Amino acid sequence: MSRSMRKGNTPALNSQIRPFSPNLTFKTDSLENQVLQPCQEKAEVQYLRFEIQQERQRSSQLEMQLQCEINQRVQNEQLFTNDINILRQQNEDQKLRIQELEIKFRESSIQYQSHLKESNDKVVTMSMEIERLHHLQLNRQNDNEQALRQNDQKQLAQELIAIQKLVEDLRNELITKQKTIYYLQEQLQLTQQTQRENIGSTSKLREQEKNIDQLVSQINVLTQILEDKDNSLQQQSKQVDNIYNELQQMTQFNRQLNEENRNQKQALEQAYKEIERLNRIIMIKNQELQDSYHNENLDWRRNFQDLNEKYHKVQEQLCFAQAELEACRATQRMTYLQQEK
Repeated sequence: MSRSMRKGNTPALNSQIRPFSPNLTFKTDSLENQVLQPCQEKAEVQYLRFEIQQERQRSSQLEMQLQCEINQRVQNEQLFTNDINILRQQNEDQKLRIQELEIKFRESSIQYQSHLKESNDKVVTMSMEIERLHHLQLNRQNDNEQALRQNDQKQLAQELIAIQKLVEDLRNELITKQKTIYYLQEQLQLTQQTQRENIGSTSKLREQEKNIDQLVSQINVLTQILEDKDNSLQQQSKQVDNIYNELQQMTQFNRQLNEENRNQKQALEQAYKEIERLNRIIMIKNQELQDSYHNENLDWRRNFQDLNEKYHKVQEQLCFAQAELEACRATQRMTYLQQEK
């Protein structure tokens, strides 16, 4: 536009062209300034509008970028929040797992203690049973000693039987003597009758009668003594029979007792074997329980240590995530403040 005006293409300017002179040059410049100034201002206005439009475009782009960054920050914050919630949930799960392991450990400890108590009770019961059987065996030994004493009594009974036989022989001898006395009495009576018939002398007869009476009295005394001895021997024989019967009963009782002792000895040996077997089983079970308890304790400690390490790692991640979240929030606040300015 300024070039066309300088070349004189405008009709108003062509009619005013004069020959060159200094005054004309000054007038031409002032006129050109008057014509060009509105054009320059208009161009500047257009340029300013263009720059304003570009600034608006840049502002809108910056605003869009800022909105994208804000959305990204919001998404990141949401992701961080989700990660924190996940970490918290994992932390709660780890705590629950630790509590479950502690409860399981307590239950296993209580179960182990109950099994150990039952085993100890069984051992105590078996020990009491062994002690009872030992006392029973001692009693049986005492009974065996009593049986030996009864065997001594058996020997005594045999001696009594021998005495009884001797008494029987004495009784037979006494019977023989009684028969002899009866025979002598009969012979005496016959002699008295014969003497009374044949002897006429009274004095001799009286002397013979006195002698005979004395002999009869002696025979009666001897008979009484023999009867007393016979009664005494009969009583002794009855006592011997009673003792013999008692000894027979005691012998039968000793046989039964010996049989019972043999049976009880066999039962006691079987009980000892059973107790030894149960003791071996109890020892094996106790060892298994101790090994199981030790292994479970080691597993629980390892699991607890792993969970504790995971818990600390989760705590560190949570702290790091919270720090990043705080940094993002601080960055967003700075961005908002810059936008407001």
